[in-house]
Amino acid sequence: MKSLLTLPALMLLLWSCRPGHPPADTPQEKALPAAFTLGPGPGGLGDYWYQGTAEVSHYELQQNRYADVQEDELFNRIRMGPNGLPTGQIDVLPSTVLLRLQHLPLKATKAEATLSAYEGSDFGGGNLRAYTLKFPELKRELQIVFQTEEPYLIEGWTDTYPSMSDRKMRTTIARRTKTIREKYWQEHALEDTSLRQELGLGGFK
Repeated sequence: MKSLLTLPALMLLLWSCRPGHPPADTPQEKALPAAFTLGPGPGGLGDYWYQGTAEVSHYELQQNRYADVQEDELFNRIRMGPNGLPTGQIDVLPSTVLLRLQHLPLKATKAEATLSAYEGSDFGGGNLRAYTLKFPELKRELQIVFQTEEPYLIEGWTDTYPSMSDRKMRTTIARRTKTIREKYWQEHALEDTSLRQELGLGGFK
């Protein structure tokens, strides 16, 4: 959401930078700082922040909303400790891959988050938990299934959303099939291809 800068608090903040009163040794066209950020939003709630961009003689103000969690970070957060995951009605920044593939705007969206025992049948093994995100606006449901005990290995996930081709609901299932604990950052040469084959990844000979 963009608008001209009219908030009294922001006007006070930028009073010394207004075009009519540049520093003595600064040309008029350079009197406005290129950009600034300010937050939280009105009322001190902390869920909004503002970004100002300098135009020729004024600032344009863009209001942005914080996200409670980024989908791209969920897998790391689960491995570090799933009990810290947010639940209930939250704001989530969806996966950047999904946003690109479905040509969606880069913004947070509402989701219902739950952390519970896994009761499905797509993943084997006992003592599993599931972190589920339901996105009403996107008609999408993401469920990440992981082990209850440390190191909280992720057994897989399911992702259900409308197909881009016919808008029918389809589900992608990803399963962990093998784990190798190696110094992967040192093993990216041609002679390390056998490790990729051991993982069952296709395309390697």
